[in-house]
Amino acid sequence: MNAAYDGEDEEIWIEERVASLMHEDDFDPASVAHLSEAISEASEDDQQIIRDYIEQKDWAKLGLKLYTMSYDYMEKFAQSTAQREVEQGLHL
Repeated sequence: MNAAYDGEDEEIWIEERVASLMHEDDFDPASVAHLSEAISEASEDDQQIIRDYIEQKDWAKLGLKLYTMSYDYMEKFAQSTAQREVEQGLHL
């Protein structure tokens, strides 16, 4: 096996592992704890978007924005976890 092939295999494994982790409770973006954590870490731009949706009473867009923020936030943790597993050789 060459190094490029190994790297490609690892990237595929990481992608699949991240998708799997996102279905576990520890990474569930719909968890209120995860939602609140993502909101507390929101960028200034995201905070303004949230305020705008609240002022506009656009609850559908607000809900989608909050869920998307939480999903992206938790996906970063899942990515980090999968990468650590690769570094520890747990993907073999």
